[in-house]
Amino acid sequence: MQRATLVRKLIDLIHMMTDAGSKGYERSKAGSFPAASNIFETLPDKPMQKRLAPIFFLLTVIMACNNRDASPGEEAQTAVFLDYKVSAEDGKENAVCLFQIRRGGPEGVAFSLLPPAGVWLDDQAIKPDSTKFMGSYYEASVPLAEFAGQHTIRAVLPDGRPHNEVFDFQPFSLAGEWSVTQVRRPFTIRLANLPQRETRLRLVMIDTAFASADVNEFVGVVNGQLDVTQAMLDNLVDGPVMVELYREQEKRLKPGPRLGGAISIIYGLKREFELVAE
Repeated sequence: MQRATLVRKLIDLIHMMTDAGSKGYERSKAGSFPAASNIFETLPDKPMQKRLAPIFFLLTVIMACNNRDASPGEEAQTAVFLDYKVSAEDGKENAVCLFQIRRGGPEGVAFSLLPPAGVWLDDQAIKPDSTKFMGSYYEASVPLAEFAGQHTIRAVLPDGRPHNEVFDFQPFSLAGEWSVTQVRRPFTIRLANLPQRETRLRLVMIDTAFASADVNEFVGVVNGQLDVTQAMLDNLVDGPVMVELYREQEKRLKPGPRLGGAISIIYGLKREFELVAE
């Protein structure tokens, strides 16, 4: 199994185990791109930490091996992969933009650029940073209230090549009031600021019972209407239910000579209701 794929699967397993173990909705406070230290903060109890310890050890070994230093000359002669991620959540103050320049492809080592090379968001230069867990990265936090609309990421690479990527960030919202009590029968969640055409959203619904199946699937939203079916409700027990909606967009960047890349844009909205019998 390739390293990047293994890392992603291990991180998904950590999130799944911590969610299942807590069932109290204690999730990562670091958004979609948590640092290693923040993941530990979300662990619900010591037995769970013991179960997760081997996974974190394996992640540490993989990331340490994957983040060797490279000379500027080596960087200039190697194919570059632009790894861009943008995430935000309703109710949070900032949108987080995380950009990494990888050597050799999507699994490659993330490195920082030496001036005059660099990374800009909407003409604002971003300073590089690094951790042992993530390697080198460029991160910008932008007030969510000001972030809707079109943005440009500009990267000047070690050989002087500039690359501009334009993306649109369009957060969605609830249309109308949210009902804090739902009777156990199908209902519709009405959303605003989504395209009129069918848009796929990830719907997650989690109750407080450890053994229940919960809901985690993609659903089509047309004209702002998301239908919660009886089959979904059958996976939940009566009581508090956490609802999470995510719009997950990903596209490949326009390729060039010795250049590839991808951009991922994730926006989430969370609410809670009490599920009651008819």
